[in-house]
Amino acid sequence: MREWLEYMGSCHPLRWPGKIGASLAELETGLRIITNGHGRKHWHFAPCLTVLGAGLLLSHPGRVRALHAEFDRSRFPVDAATFLSLKESAPFIRLYSSWQWGGYLIYRLWPSVRVFDDGRTDFYGPAFVEDGLRAWNAYPDWGAILARDRVNAALLPIDSALATVLRERSDWKLVYQDRVALLFEKTENSK
Repeated sequence: MREWLEYMGSCHPLRWPGKIGASLAELETGLRIITNGHGRKHWHFAPCLTVLGAGLLLSHPGRVRALHAEFDRSRFPVDAATFLSLKESAPFIRLYSSWQWGGYLIYRLWPSVRVFDDGRTDFYGPAFVEDGLRAWNAYPDWGAILARDRVNAALLPIDSALATVLRERSDWKLVYQDRVALLFEKTENSK
């Protein structure tokens, strides 16, 4: 075919058949160099074997602990998340927490627990972030903010402003406590 295109290029007033013929000749030369390369005969098997080996390792999770995340119990509510995962009412929990803990809680508890806020502040927008901070700092409208989003539980660091306020409220009940976190649930009582 290359020869025919070269012939057409020499006879035809347009030059594109000759250019295509020259390109095909260059491609043919390149392919010959690749196929005649010495010392590289079986290197194409290396990526295939690597992918196959990785697949075998990941298909036996009991033998390999790949992608197992560990979290610092002094910084993250690890024990509180375990407590929440064992609660029978977990599918009905809409949880308020700090945005620092939100991503971890989604990782541990999703989809059974809905988390109010997490570290994706650019996704939520400035108004939502401001409301979350107002609730976090226990501004006077914190209750309205949580009610608007139907929050019925709060997992807070033991020294947070909102935790201090919730301890004094009769419509919020402390249901779990450890050295890192406090878990409050909204009750039916109103103050």
